[in-house]
Amino acid sequence: MLDKEFLDNLTSETFQVDYSLIPEETLFEKLLHWVLIVCGFFQLFCISALFFLPDPTEQSQLRGTGENSDTGASLDDTSSIRAEDKDKLRKRNTGAQHQKQTKRNKADKRKKKTQ
Repeated sequence: MLDKEFLDNLTSETFQVDYSLIPEETLFEKLLHWVLIVCGFFQLFCISALFFLPDPTEQSQLRGTGENSDTGASLDDTSSIRAEDKDKLRKRNTGAQHQKQTKRNKADKRKKKTQ
């Protein structure tokens, strides 16, 4: 009952806002507002790229030729790899091949010992 009496006594002047008390936005606040909006759109763009762009490993598997299974990079693709990167890739490949060869040698030695 008290609430109803209170609501009946309210006038339209009660709900009027004095906008002069609200400070005007500064240049920094306006700039910050638009920078945050642009950053939000950029984040949405980047996240959507994760869903819509193809996976680079799938593309390399579809190509199939010149593919190295250890590093996932192609030695035949000369257009996108610099010479320094090619050398590093070859060194990685030879290191991986060396590891495989040493494992084979150890396995062969074990077989000879058991025979």
